[in-house]
Amino acid sequence: VIVAIALPNVKAAGETAQEKACAANRRLIGAQADNFFLEIGRYPKNVAELKQKGYLRTQPSCPMKGTYQIRPEAPEEKRVNCTVHGDE
Repeated sequence: VIVAIALPNVKAAGETAQEKACAANRRLIGAQADNFFLEIGRYPKNVAELKQKGYLRTQPSCPMKGTYQIRPEAPEEKRVNCTVHGDE
């Protein structure tokens, strides 16, 4: 009975941690995309370009295997999107 009660809570905690890690990655990518824009005059085509130009040491990855997309036309808080978690 205790396992039946605890298991959903453990799963939910793991999902929340993954969502928070993804949100942190999106904020980092967004900040570096803004730095790229300020120095180069355009937004990067993708996250790989940020790494290639030295704005990121490693290419962040979503814990749920989503991919990140940079959308220059979107408002700042929605500029980076994850295919799993969206842009929230």
